[in-house]
Amino acid sequence: MNERGEPDWRHAGETATGPPRPTSSWWQRMGQHLRRRLLAGLFVIFPVGFTIWILYILFRVLDGFLSPAIDPLIGFHIPGLGLLGVAVLLYLVGLLAANVFGREFLKGFDSLLKRMPVVRAIYVACKQLMDTLRLPGKTVFQRVVLLEYPRRGIWALAFVTGTAHRESDQAPLLHLFLPTSPNPTSGMMLILLEGEVRELDMSVEDGVRLVVSGGILSPDSYPLPDK
Repeated sequence: MNERGEPDWRHAGETATGPPRPTSSWWQRMGQHLRRRLLAGLFVIFPVGFTIWILYILFRVLDGFLSPAIDPLIGFHIPGLGLLGVAVLLYLVGLLAANVFGREFLKGFDSLLKRMPVVRAIYVACKQLMDTLRLPGKTVFQRVVLLEYPRRGIWALAFVTGTAHRESDQAPLLHLFLPTSPNPTSGMMLILLEGEVRELDMSVEDGVRLVVSGGILSPDSYPLPDK
């Protein structure tokens, strides 16, 4: 009702002086900013925390196994014996992985874990994460670009891995690695003319995070054409 007792037919949110004021997008921008920064922090902390957790479990297991066996022999307790055991274990696994027979053994063990119903999901996720962390980074991926793939109008993110030229006219070519998401350790190798890609003002590390997060940790804008 208005001041004269007549029904007020204004829509919700309208004022007496005009149409409703547009809702500020400040909260939306702040929410997107917080979400991206929190996820970025999670992607940094999770691998480190997971590695520390695994090493701590190995330390407790080896320390609990080695101390009762060695302490009676030498007559005193050696602090940090489990830490030495972890270092020796990692060294032996590294030697095993560098050996031809060791690689075959680890390959068979990998195949066995992937066939176990419950363990498979956890093992595959952790393995993909560690494979991602082992990416050489800038020594292999030089910069991040966009290309139209798999058809015109759809843009995909790729990493430049090298350069070449076309024999007929010496036009510059780019060697590109087109990763899959969320596991950037697999993908496709492409060769395109340099003019067919668009440069991204993004570091290689941010590009990897963008792929692993499935687009959640994305920039605010992309240099795409209007048409």
